[in-house]
Amino acid sequence: MAAESGGFRTAFAGPDAVLLRLLPSGGRDRRFATGGVVRVSVGRGVDHVSGAARLADGRLVAGGAAHNLNGDDVGDDAALYAFRTSSSGALDRSFGGDGVASARVAGRLNGALSGVAASSDGSVVVGGTTDPQRLVLARFDARGRLDKRFGGDGTVSHRVQYPYALARQPDGRLVVVGMTNLPLRDWFVLRLRPDGTRDRTFGGGDGLVVTSFGRGPDAASAVTLDARGRILVAGTANLGLGCTRQCVQLRVVRYLPTGRVDPSFATAGGTGPPIEPAHDTLGLTVAPDGRILVAGSSRVAATQDSQLAIWRLGPNGRRDRSFGAGGVLPVNPTSGRMNTDFLTAVVATRDGKIVASGGSSKPETGFDSSLLTDVAVVRAR
Repeated sequence: MAAESGGFRTAFAGPDAVLLRLLPSGGRDRRFATGGVVRVSVGRGVDHVSGAARLADGRLVAGGAAHNLNGDDVGDDAALYAFRTSSSGALDRSFGGDGVASARVAGRLNGALSGVAASSDGSVVVGGTTDPQRLVLARFDARGRLDKRFGGDGTVSHRVQYPYALARQPDGRLVVVGMTNLPLRDWFVLRLRPDGTRDRTFGGGDGLVVTSFGRGPDAASAVTLDARGRILVAGTANLGLGCTRQCVQLRVVRYLPTGRVDPSFATAGGTGPPIEPAHDTLGLTVAPDGRILVAGSSRVAATQDSQLAIWRLGPNGRRDRSFGAGGVLPVNPTSGRMNTDFLTAVVATRDGKIVASGGSSKPETGFDSSLLTDVAVVRAR
């Protein structure tokens, strides 16, 4: 699993990117890298980690976005990056010269997109957001060089307000989801061609589909594809004015390859378990049996403490009530009003197990007074 480690323990010295491997028992696999951990520092600032992927030959690739590279208090220097390791955790020096590839980004970087888009030829796409509200993507080839077939110089930029997550289709096209700008604040799905240009065959001719659930802001934060090439998107819907409880609810929508909402999925293409998420990040995957897993967080009603949560839906988008308690499995590793526990990634193994990872807060604070978090991993079946 990929994470960020270090925290703001000193002024302007942000966390590094780490890749962690655990044993089936949950303990660190100390045969992997150094004590079970690969640590990569792109700059002196924050190295945001988007995720990790395993290549067909067993090597691992991870990446994200790094800002404030020189460690000052301006934050106007940023880069997108990726790193690759062997299956044993050693940095692969055939990638980028030292195992790490990076591309400078113009402007202030706001964050990294969730997900890395790795392909069978060894190339990888990572993304982030810059001011003023632009999506920026970089593609590195198998040797860690910017792939000039992508955008002409290895990078592309699109104005799409607030992009949050990225996925790659088997044909090389990219799907990005997020939230549109004021006054609507609806969620969007954008599809790009393998060269980084908008896919005009998707949606209304501009490669973009916008979905609204009500009068409040809606945000898509996770995306994946099923075996038939349909696009599954998870996020939150805000019920808006007049709402008194559970005003922000989980939503999962399935889109056909053309961008049209799939009317055969749940109710008019979308479903909404009536549990209010407590964190704006989500993990999403389709299990080998076609059932859909969403990992995130929910609130404990009595204390408003957040807890880890995994929802399971049937292939038709309806809640699988045989799973957990009515379709949701809650896990509460901490307690207290100030704690924030969340999951950001989920996978389903072929033997029926579910593994989700994220974070769990603890009382210690960093230089900027924000809570630091431990890595949290849940395994269920």
